Amino acid sequence: IEVTFTVPRAIDIIAEVRRKLGDRILLGAGTVLDTETARAALLAGAEFIVSPTVNVDVIRLCNRYDKLIMPGAFTPTEVLSAWEAGADVIKIPITGGLLVHGGRDAFALTYTDEEMRAAVEEAHRFGRRVTVHCLGMDGIKQAHRVGVDMIEHYTHLAGPDDLGFGARAGATHLDVERAPAPADPVAPSGAHLRHPFFQVL
Repeated sequence: IEVTFTVPRAIDIIAEVRRKLGDRILLGAGTVLDTETARAALLAGAEFIVSPTVNVDVIRLCNRYDKLIMPGAFTPTEVLSAWEAGADVIKIPITGGLLVHGGRDAFALTYTDEEMRAAVEEAHRFGRRVTVHCLGMDGIKQAHRVGVDMIEHYTHLAGPDDLGFGARAGATHLDVERAPAPADPVAPSGAHLRHPFFQVL
């Protein structure tokens, strides 16, 4: 479960989830922008940190406490800086993200298949994993075409069939803003995914 800092009282929620569920879940914090927030989240019980940007100090803090860190990167320079600082996973905006401005379509693909495939292959060549910020089915399908390791958000889908696509395609992480009802037969579960992954927004 990822609790983002767009949620009111995120720290309290992280602490309460950790208290109630203990080690039965992998709990983390998202939209972390600075070291103060990262440290507070870790002290509250977060085991991983997700950031929309490359903040070297946040990466180093997570390394110091041996916690997984996933910063968002938009350019080759940012990706390299994140790797060199010790990031475990790089989060690339396959759609949406901070690149959306000036009326740009939040569902439009940020990169071509060739560009994304090159990024994924290069990361894999160095033994690194790639996760993507993904809005809508075009981005989700591109993520599977180019072989990314994890998908975050799975948002703004047309319906439960779209959500089921990720499970059928073998995504290792699902980060879902609008999870289907428990009775939904296509809802992701441990039977479909190695590490089901949900986000609280």
